[in-house]
Amino acid sequence: MAWDMPSPSMALNAVSPDRDRAKNRANVLPYDMDHNAAIDSDSEGGYHPAISREEVIDAIKAVVKHVKLKSLVINCHGRPAFLELGEGFTTLTVYLFERVRARIETIWISSCDVAKVVSAKSNDSDGFLFCRNLAYWSGARVFASDVLQEQKGYTKLKKGQIDPMEKPVYEFFPDWEKEPEEKPWYWSP
Repeated sequence: MAWDMPSPSMALNAVSPDRDRAKNRANVLPYDMDHNAAIDSDSEGGYHPAISREEVIDAIKAVVKHVKLKSLVINCHGRPAFLELGEGFTTLTVYLFERVRARIETIWISSCDVAKVVSAKSNDSDGFLFCRNLAYWSGARVFASDVLQEQKGYTKLKKGQIDPMEKPVYEFFPDWEKEPEEKPWYWSP
């Protein structure tokens, strides 16, 4: 069953067909929200990102200057503590979301493995730290998973819907003192 995203909503949909073909993986299929932005995460040559992190934030900013978003869906490939959106976001670059702080209520990350902790000794692969930083800098609650995500029902989705996230799903809070919460297996928004 699809998840309905509260409105007003926005989807950041990665567009990277050349890179996906080169890595022999499926394209990210776009979600359709109240506001949508296609984020080019690939250039003509196939491996150099075409859109900077600042341009990704500017796309969000263009919407949130008119309306406070209840839902921002980040729809791209991912790996532990990294979003393949434009030139990519890491734990050290999510501070850029401060530019849209308090204009987004909830961020939904449909990317694989983003919340996964590979090594607690290295901030580079600590997905929990990444998600906590994103929540802190954006002022939004963040939902993400630490496992492979699949877009199963894409052809049946209506405007404002996303595929259910593969469990476990974690909720991260803007308040740094509040620990992340794992949602129960039967949970849905």
